[in-house]
Amino acid sequence: MRHSISAPILNVAGLLFVLACGGEESVSGPGNLGESPGPATVNQWAGNGPAVSRGVPLEEPRVVPDTTSTSAESETFNDTEEPGQETDSEGETEGTNSQDAATGETEVEQDPWAEMAGVEGVITLSDVDSDLDEDANIATMIAAFGMNAIPSLPAATFGPCALIQGSDASASPSIDAGNIGIDGTLYPYTLTHNEDTQQYEVAGSIFGGDIFPETGTLSLAGAGSEQFPAFSIAMPVPPRVLIQGWKLDGSETINTSSPLTVNWTPAAGEWFVNVYVAGLSASGDVMPGSQVSCTLSGNDPGTLTVPPEALQQISYETIPFAGGYFLIGVSRGAEGTASDSPLPVQATAIRSTGGIVGVN
Repeated sequence: MRHSISAPILNVAGLLFVLACGGEESVSGPGNLGESPGPATVNQWAGNGPAVSRGVPLEEPRVVPDTTSTSAESETFNDTEEPGQETDSEGETEGTNSQDAATGETEVEQDPWAEMAGVEGVITLSDVDSDLDEDANIATMIAAFGMNAIPSLPAATFGPCALIQGSDASASPSIDAGNIGIDGTLYPYTLTHNEDTQQYEVAGSIFGGDIFPETGTLSLAGAGSEQFPAFSIAMPVPPRVLIQGWKLDGSETINTSSPLTVNWTPAAGEWFVNVYVAGLSASGDVMPGSQVSCTLSGNDPGTLTVPPEALQQISYETIPFAGGYFLIGVSRGAEGTASDSPLPVQATAIRSTGGIVGVN
C-alpha cells in the first residue's frame, strides 16, 4: 500500500507552473530558441521540457548599429561653392543627395537591419489547466528578443522522445522591441519591456487563470523600436487538452521497467503535442537532471508511449515510506511567424495540463 503524499508533493499549482514556464531547463520560456526535436525552431514547448521548451537561452542583448547618421558621400553642406558647382538657396550642393557629383552614380540605400543577422524574437503564451486544483490554472506570457545561441542537443533520443537535462535557468535578457499587443485572448493584453530587468512583462496583470477562449485566432502586434522592427503574427487558439486514464493525484504508480502510455483528448487539425516527464525531489520540486520530452507534430493521435529505457534515466529522489514521484504533463500548441518583419519572430500558443504519479 502506498503511503499518503506529503503536502509539498501535492502542490499541484507550483508544479504545473513549471509547465507554464517551459520546464526546469528553460524557465525563461520564450527566452529560448532553436531546440530539437519538434516542429520548426520556435522557443519552448516541444523540445526541452513540457510543450514550451524548445531551445537554449538567448545570448546577451546585442549592440545595435547606428543607422541614423548620414555619410559625407551621400550629403554635403558647404559654406563655399566648389568651382563649377551650383548651390541652392539652402547652401546645399546639388546632385550630392542621391548621386555622386563626380561620377554621377546613384547611391544604394542600406538596409538598416542588415547588420542584425542572427537577432530573433520569441513569444510564448501558455495556459495550464488542472482538474485537481483551481489554483493550478496558471497563465504566462513571455517574450525575448536577442541573438540566437547555439542549440543544445538531447543526451539521447527514443523515437519522438528525447532525454534532456533540466537545470535552474534564469530568465533570458531581452533587447527592447517595443510594446507587444495581444488580442484574441479572453482579454486584450500588452507586453512591455522593463529597462531595469531587461525582460518583458505583462502590463497590469493576467485576469484569472485562463487566457484563451475555446476557439478563435490570436493576433500579436509588435510596435518595434530602434533595436527591432515592427511585426505582426496571427495563429489559431489551441484546443484544451486533458489527460485520460490517470487520477494524477499521486495515488497511482508506474513501473519504470514497463512502457508508460499517456492518453489525452485528441483534437482535429494539425498541432504539435508535447509529453513531458520529470522526477520530483523530496521537497516536491521538479528535479534538475535527466527529464524526458516527447514531441509530435501534424495530426494529433491522442496517445504516446514513453519507452522504459527513457523512464529509467529520469532523475528523482525517493521519500522514506512514500517512494518517488514523477510529474507528467501534456501540452498542445500552435505556432505562428511574422511575415512582415525583416528579422524573424516566432510565437507559440500552448495549452497544458498535468499531475503526479508514484514511481516503483
